[in-house]
Amino acid sequence: SVVSTQSTGRDRALRSEEALESVSAQLETKRVKVKEAEGKEESLLKQVDSLADERVDLTQALDAAKRKLFVAEERAAEIEDELKTEKTKSKHKNVEAEEQIERLERKCKQLKVSVDSLNEKLQEKEEEVTA
Repeated sequence: SVVSTQSTGRDRALRSEEALESVSAQLETKRVKVKEAEGKEESLLKQVDSLADERVDLTQALDAAKRKLFVAEERAAEIEDELKTEKTKSKHKNVEAEEQIERLERKCKQLKVSVDSLNEKLQEKEEEVTA
């Protein structure tokens, strides 16, 4: 009976030791998995930080592009106004030039009439002198 109790005690101790080893192995496996998960979490956090930095860079680039577009639109409006002004000036100059041409044509006609009149008078004088 004493041998049987000792044998049972050894069996229990052996089973307890095996159970403890099994639990230790499971615990170690879980520790490894936790470390892996922590590594993945750290990697994901770095990716999130990197994406946040990239987002800031992209936002700044977008803001800069918007400012450039605004400046370009303002300049385009100024150029359009200048073009309208130049067209108006050009129209006025054309009208003035046409008016000046008309005045010069009238003067030419008047001069031609005067020249014709002077030629007639000169011819009359010549006729008087020769007669």
